[in-house]
Amino acid sequence: MPTRRLPRTDVERDTALRTGKTRKDAIPAPAIIPYSSGTITKLDAQQPVYRAKYLLVSAAKQAQTDITATVEPAKLEGIRIVFDFIDNLNRAIRRNQFPASVRNFYQIPVNDDTLPTITKESELTTWGLNLKDGEAARIAAGGTPITFPSIADVNALVDAFNAANLAQADAKEAYDTALEVLAALNPEADKLILKMWNETETTFDEGDRPSMRAKAREWGVVYVPNPGEALNPDDFSITGVVTDSVSGAPIQGAAVVQVSPEVILLTDEHGKYFMPRGAPGTYVINTHKAGYIEKEITGVVVVDGVITTLNIQLVAAGSATGHVATISTPGPFNITITGQAGGVTTDGSNNFTIDDIPAGAQTINCSPASNPANIQSQSITIVAGGTVSVNFVFP
Repeated sequence: MPTRRLPRTDVERDTALRTGKTRKDAIPAPAIIPYSSGTITKLDAQQPVYRAKYLLVSAAKQAQTDITATVEPAKLEGIRIVFDFIDNLNRAIRRNQFPASVRNFYQIPVNDDTLPTITKESELTTWGLNLKDGEAARIAAGGTPITFPSIADVNALVDAFNAANLAQADAKEAYDTALEVLAALNPEADKLILKMWNETETTFDEGDRPSMRAKAREWGVVYVPNPGEALNPDDFSITGVVTDSVSGAPIQGAAVVQVSPEVILLTDEHGKYFMPRGAPGTYVINTHKAGYIEKEITGVVVVDGVITTLNIQLVAAGSATGHVATISTPGPFNITITGQAGGVTTDGSNNFTIDDIPAGAQTINCSPASNPANIQSQSITIVAGGTVSVNFVFP
């Protein structure tokens, strides 16, 4: 006999509260509302608050993801222009335009004509300040400004990186705070859901357990089979396993969504899901998980008295983000992945992010929208859930 399983995650808590309140508030009203007046009062008060904080977490996470995608391109641009400035300084010294001693202005050893190692964010910030202060001091001592790039150009790109880096830190803090606020609501949400489900089962328990479970499911109560238990079509209509398309490993925590009427399930530690019994018909099933390409399956047929098996394979994926530097070639630029449909176009600053790239070795292509035949390509390696930084330069 299937066992009731209380919510284990925020999405399951949100689904349980939302399903219960939506069902209670339905028009026309249900013939029987299984909740006591006290439970209804708590549900009406707590569910909108929990939903708002849950959505805030989702929005904060997306904001952090979007901002993070801008940091690496800004960092690379900052490093590039710092290197250009120091390289031009060294060239001027080699041409005897400047004495080697001017390197002291920039915190560079007098005899060091190499480029610095810059890998950390703090190192880029430090070198930006070294060049800014050094150029000001050298000019104040009677030197002529370095051009191509000028210190103003260096400052602009290093400042842009610092702004993006700060925004990323702020976004992470906002996301962490949103998670903490939602977590503080979970104990009361769990108590309310337990009460809701207890009252629901008590109301509809007339001795026919399958019938009770069927009615309780309409109010959001979740049941799963016990290990080794044969599935009963009176309880479940669709079942299957969600796996990685390459390794075949089960994917835990993947969301399996029946579109209409909406039913949201999360796969267990074995990648299994159990869709509760629904009316016979044809359904659309969406499956998604962070680090994988969302998959939609249409035409899933459910027949009364039969359990449909639907195993789902997800393709691991990541993203690529970057910048197209150009001297005279006009933007925007089209970014594509060889063998993949679609693509993206760079924004007004010639930055881009392209998502849902299958994991593994891929080829990313860039071409001016005004001249699609002028293509540059680079080989990249995509890691599931990761982001690769890649930049292009057009003359």
